[in-house]
Amino acid sequence: MPDIQAANAAAPLPSAELNLGGTSTSEKQFLTASALNGVAAGQPLVCYVPGANVMKNRPLKIRVGGRVTAVGACTFKLYQGSSSTIASNSNIATTGSLSPSAGAGPCNWGIEIDGCMDSTSNTINGLLKGWVGGATAVAQAILTATAAFTIANASSTLGLTVTGTFATGSASNVAYVDWFEVLPM
Repeated sequence: MPDIQAANAAAPLPSAELNLGGTSTSEKQFLTASALNGVAAGQPLVCYVPGANVMKNRPLKIRVGGRVTAVGACTFKLYQGSSSTIASNSNIATTGSLSPSAGAGPCNWGIEIDGCMDSTSNTINGLLKGWVGGATAVAQAILTATAAFTIANASSTLGLTVTGTFATGSASNVAYVDWFEVLPM
C-alpha cells in the first residue's frame, strides 16, 4: 500500500491566471496566486518530490493539469527545477502544441508521469502522457530522462515547475493549474 505521507502537492492551488497579457505568445511560468482575486504573487508554482529516503527507488506518479481557454494551439511543459528563470530548469515533459476541440471553450489539460526515482543515477525515469481539451492526446512515450540531481539528505527535495504557451495572442487566452501533485504508487 502506498505511503500517503510521501504524497506532496503544490500549494496554494489554483495557480494565478496565465493569460500572457492577452497578446503574448511567449512561454510563461505558472505562478502562485495571492489571496486577493487570483493575482500572481510572483513566485513560481512549485511541487516538490519528497527526499531521497522517502522516494528512493520507489514508483511514483506526477500529475499536473488544470483549465484552459485558448484561441488556437497551446503547449504546457513540466520542468525539473524551481527557478523563476525557465531556462535554468530542465524540461522533462510536454503536451506538445495542441488545439482544444473546436468550440471547446473552457476545457482541461494535463500531463501525467508514471515513473521511478532512481537513486543510483539520480534521475526520474518512466512514461508520460498528456492532453489538451478534446484534442488528440499525447501518445504515451518514454519520459525524457530528468537531469541528474543531488538530494543531500532525507529532508531535501526536488522541485518541479510548469509553463504554458499560447500560439496565438488573444485576450481570451487563459489557463490555470488546478492540480499538481507527486504520489507514491
